[in-house]
Amino acid sequence: MTDRLRSLLGAVGARVVPGTKAMRFLPVPGFSPNLDLPLILVQGHRQGPVAIIIAGVHGGEYNGIEAARRVGVELDPASVNGAVAIVPLANRAAFHARSHNGAPPDAQNLARLFPGVAEGKALERVAHVLTTTLIQHGDLVLDIHGADALEDLTPHLYVPPLASGYEARRWSGWDLAEVYGIELVELVGPEKLAGSAAHAGATLGIPSILPEAGAFGHINDRDMPLHYHGILNVLRRVGILDGAPTPVRNARRVRHERVYSPATGCFYASVRAGHVARRGEVLGEVKDYFGGNPMPITAPVDGEVDFIKYTLATNKGDSLFLIATEEGA
Repeated sequence: MTDRLRSLLGAVGARVVPGTKAMRFLPVPGFSPNLDLPLILVQGHRQGPVAIIIAGVHGGEYNGIEAARRVGVELDPASVNGAVAIVPLANRAAFHARSHNGAPPDAQNLARLFPGVAEGKALERVAHVLTTTLIQHGDLVLDIHGADALEDLTPHLYVPPLASGYEARRWSGWDLAEVYGIELVELVGPEKLAGSAAHAGATLGIPSILPEAGAFGHINDRDMPLHYHGILNVLRRVGILDGAPTPVRNARRVRHERVYSPATGCFYASVRAGHVARRGEVLGEVKDYFGGNPMPITAPVDGEVDFIKYTLATNKGDSLFLIATEEGA
């Protein structure tokens, strides 16, 4: 048993026999049982890395939740080298409130709260449990996301940099990204994903990625399988599962430009996710409550529209579009 697996089992409080699978809940002190975290822990007979997989940080991102759950349920311990710890639903409050974020009990966004606070508010404690019980004991972290019921997006993936002072491992975040199956990959700056599980992992020197795939919340035939096969490919890449990763489209390095609402009022998009925009092209408009005073929203750069927030209501400064441009363009 590796030191990381030993420390993980100690933190989880589990006595998992090699070659077995355990399904249990991680308690959230002060908020149990309502916010306890469903955990699927698979330990192989042979030594190997420890993978931490977290989905459902946002309760409406169903494609990632379902993919992580299926992988956990289907993994055969006899085929595993090392261990895989999967939390398919990190934010039960948002999930059952059918809310993306800002769910009860404390109206916070869990993706902004890592590494969490031991004695903090409810979701701060959830982040703390995930960080101290799972993330810090891993050899890699997958922080799985997508679009909720009010969003559309083209699959893309973020790779945060490791904090300085950590030795390189047998794989990097880019190595994980290359086999996930998402073509558009951004290597972000140190603070771009601050507060996320992926950022918490990278801050601890653990290669981490944050894949985004999903559209309008519902499970679909493109995004759930993309996450499902992406997870399995990563497990193959690091040797937790035997065999080579299945071939995927080549990853391309991009950077993202956000486009914000120019005013408070009603928002109307005129393009869909995946649209290739030209600089200056009108992507939509904001009107007042009487249908007047239209304010066009234009693309600041050439690139692919990766994300659209499809809500009629908008506030000045809200993020409405995300545009991916080729790195170096």
